[in-house]
Amino acid sequence: MKLDLTTDCCDLFLRPGSETNGVPLLTIHVHLDSGGRPPSRIDKLVVSVSSHETMAFPSGRYEQNELFNWKQEVVEASGMSIQPHTRYTWQVLFRVSHETAEYHRSMYGRRYQKATVKLTAPGFLRPRTWDHTRNLFFVHHPLSDDAFTYSRSETSIAEGLGVVLTKASTAHLNVGGYLRVWLEIPAQSPEVEVRQFEVSLLQSVTLRSRTDLRIEEICPVQRMPFLTVAGSDISTGHWIARLPNDSQTRSSSRSVLDRGLTITHAFELNITYGPIRESSKAKYSTSDAAPVPERDRDAIDMPNEHTSTEHCVCGQSLKVLLAIEGELTAAAQQDRNQVASFVLDEARNKFESGTRTPKTPT
Repeated sequence: MKLDLTTDCCDLFLRPGSETNGVPLLTIHVHLDSGGRPPSRIDKLVVSVSSHETMAFPSGRYEQNELFNWKQEVVEASGMSIQPHTRYTWQVLFRVSHETAEYHRSMYGRRYQKATVKLTAPGFLRPRTWDHTRNLFFVHHPLSDDAFTYSRSETSIAEGLGVVLTKASTAHLNVGGYLRVWLEIPAQSPEVEVRQFEVSLLQSVTLRSRTDLRIEEICPVQRMPFLTVAGSDISTGHWIARLPNDSQTRSSSRSVLDRGLTITHAFELNITYGPIRESSKAKYSTSDAAPVPERDRDAIDMPNEHTSTEHCVCGQSLKVLLAIEGELTAAAQQDRNQVASFVLDEARNKFESGTRTPKTPT
């Protein structure tokens, strides 16, 4: 005997916050092929629709929840006799609220739905059971169809590149869609070259515990490059690339503040460039031994950094310091000679004018 179930559509689209749309109906068809030696009758036939969520927090916490489990018993099948080589079919309807949590999947957890049918029949020593499960996908539809249309322009300035103009647009902003990308660098310096241009989709996952409302963790961002252009092809300026498909990412969450697993997305445009020749690289004075520190400036066990010679002479050689000392000594000696000469001249003038009578030696 073989038990199976089918649905009109495995994907059920929901519209959270919708007041005009009716309640979606999930239709499940149960099929039973009795085969050659079936049991005498059906004791019980139950169809259920359930949703499960698992979350692996970066801190090490693991959480697994059953969000709902709707069950319906097929009353007309209870106690029904089964004939050999006969096919039986039943139909079950489930009303699904628009606010039901959608299907999601990421490397930090997933939320999924499934339909299960279970048949119980009498056996020799204990009841015999047959069951079958089929995956379902509850998808949240955007608030409006305009959400699938995307267009954005950005202008920025980078040292050596000058003004950088970028634009991204699409009419299919969804999983597995496409993105048109424009790049223009009108005043690039002749001393630098663009080596690579990369466009990535950033997926951010936030986990909020359903059992402890105080726990909320933001997972590390997942970067998914989907367009990489070599520096020699940058002059094209316009590309069309497919967005990551369902095997890599999921659509953004409609309600980012809900409990459980929520997903948000962003685009990242990355330009890698550098000097063409070694002579084009920036030069630093000998007084600045580490212009770009490799260690954190907040580290208390690292040596001091000197960026100028205004407050110390750490970057000067001993020869330079001795030369400065000689200049200071010569300047001080010259000042003393000038002071002594001034005192003698003043005394001589007073003596000649009679204002001062020299002492008679005894």
